[in-house]
Amino acid sequence: MDGLADARREIRRTLALLAERDDGPGAAGAAREPRRRVVVGAADLAAAFGSVRFAVAPGEPVAGAPDGVDLRVLTGILVEVSGTEVRCVATDRYRLAVGWAPVAGHRASSGEARVSAVVPVEWADRVAEACRGQAAGAEVELDVGAERVGIKVGSEQLATTVVQGSFPDYRSIVAVEPAGGGADASGLQSLLTVGTESVGLVVLDGSVHLAASRDAGIPDVHVDPAFLREALSVAGARPTLVLDGPRRPLAIRGDGAGFSVLMPVAPEGLRA
Repeated sequence: MDGLADARREIRRTLALLAERDDGPGAAGAAREPRRRVVVGAADLAAAFGSVRFAVAPGEPVAGAPDGVDLRVLTGILVEVSGTEVRCVATDRYRLAVGWAPVAGHRASSGEARVSAVVPVEWADRVAEACRGQAAGAEVELDVGAERVGIKVGSEQLATTVVQGSFPDYRSIVAVEPAGGGADASGLQSLLTVGTESVGLVVLDGSVHLAASRDAGIPDVHVDPAFLREALSVAGARPTLVLDGPRRPLAIRGDGAGFSVLMPVAPEGLRA
């Protein structure tokens, strides 16, 4: 069994339980929420989608989830609108990413209730591409409802039906804003090698370094290096990592609006 076995079992169990909740922020919960229209910066929304794209479950790998729970909703991106921001969330059961864009204005919104819907990743990609093609400072109007999500980008209207299912309550998995200070991870991405199942990380003098062993004498954590490389690739030029212990998720903050979380894995040589 590979080095991800323990982490996979635990996060699958957690998400399977969350998927059965009726009060999660997925389609079932969104049906009770009013429709919201907000205005956001085109560049901000493109960045929010781009910062979570790597964590979307590819294809339909979740059809055989434990206990028969259908987790195909993880192949989409949760779009959550509040009075102050549009938040994008993606998870494939092993990592989770959150990005956000500040709300610039409202259009025909009803109250300040949070509204959420899961959109197909293909639609999110089209929206992000259209937003990136807009002039600097351009704004877009996003309309989020329980069954349909639409956006006006320039003269173009893009709409989609939502992905059905209950998206996991990501707040139960990780705090929206990671606690604790971050350690500098600049240059870490270039040190990660391919072909290994786990890599150990330690914090020395406020910076993150690769660990030679588990008995480094300071707190460390082991993660999948491929997943860490992807998370760092969207974190910008000055990434920081929050390590809260060997069995706690690793938070990766970027120099923009967003962060991601990786589940820890067993170190090399201690796999089940």
